[in-house]
Amino acid sequence: MAAALYMLVPGNSFIYYGEELGLTQDSSQSADEYKREPMIWDSKNLPEIHIGGVTTADESQCAYGGVKQQQGDSDSIFSFYRDIIKIKNSNHGIARGKLELNTVDDSNVLSYKIVNGDETLIVFHNLSKEESKSLSLSSDCTIKGALTALGSDSGKVTISGKTLNLPPFSSAVLKVS
Repeated sequence: MAAALYMLVPGNSFIYYGEELGLTQDSSQSADEYKREPMIWDSKNLPEIHIGGVTTADESQCAYGGVKQQQGDSDSIFSFYRDIIKIKNSNHGIARGKLELNTVDDSNVLSYKIVNGDETLIVFHNLSKEESKSLSLSSDCTIKGALTALGSDSGKVTISGKTLNLPPFSSAVLKVS
């Protein structure tokens, strides 16, 4: 959910390598070499690495698998990042537009409008991990991209008439018609 929040706002998003796999780091160490541990390309074939204090890739760093394991899994963290990057790249207004907050009568829903030239996008995030949200839309909209957080089997983002249905921990990018 945090990735959807920071990736779907105007500006250039930054992903530190390994973040898109859910890799962990040794937070007890302050030295920079501990923050730059080896990338886990294949968690079934870990390399032996010995560089400046970092000894080897550790299976505990890649609880979700390496790049090879996550590439083919549509429910992986890697796939989530790949999908959100596709949404951002195919909707240029997300990166370059002007953000205006929308008022929503639900504290679990964050909504904002992004205006870029003559294109207007509205982004919704359902921050509730348990409750689906049905929101009335003031304009005709089409879905330009939608994501449901990992591990959620609560359905897909849909529009029925002028009602947007957001499953728990989901995000939607809508284009105003």
